[in-house]
Amino acid sequence: MAAFVSSSSVTTSSSPTMAISNIANLVLIKLNKDNYVLQKSLWLPILRSFNLLSLVDVSNVLPSEFITTIDDSKLSVLNSNPNFTDWARRDQTPLIWLNATIFESLLVYVVRLPTSEILWRTLEKRFSTISRSHVMQLKSRLQSIKKNSDSITDYLQHIK
Repeated sequence: MAAFVSSSSVTTSSSPTMAISNIANLVLIKLNKDNYVLQKSLWLPILRSFNLLSLVDVSNVLPSEFITTIDDSKLSVLNSNPNFTDWARRDQTPLIWLNATIFESLLVYVVRLPTSEILWRTLEKRFSTISRSHVMQLKSRLQSIKKNSDSITDYLQHIK
């Protein structure tokens, strides 16, 4: 189980803090071309429990980086949006976590992606088609298995 600490930790409203380096204790396998569905099923509860799932949600609206205010002399002033600053800081956590749990051979394709949402969507696009084709391949193989002269044990082993 991951250790919860206060130094170099993630702080989100209404969630515990956890050292970024401890994510490896929760996600014991690294993403490769064959385990996307498994990885996704591990990540969803983690992101949900740390109140970070909205950061990878494609329907979530990104706050504007700047806001316009009117100063005392009635001039428009462009200021940093504190909501964007908070979002950008929070977004680094799932981005770091996800990158830390991807095999190096795949990391070269995603390491420069700027947000966790873009990384999440890129992985989903890249691997969901592979997952669908893998399901079709398994289905086809399962339909073509014949018992022939195999024992029941051997036959069931082929099915597995």
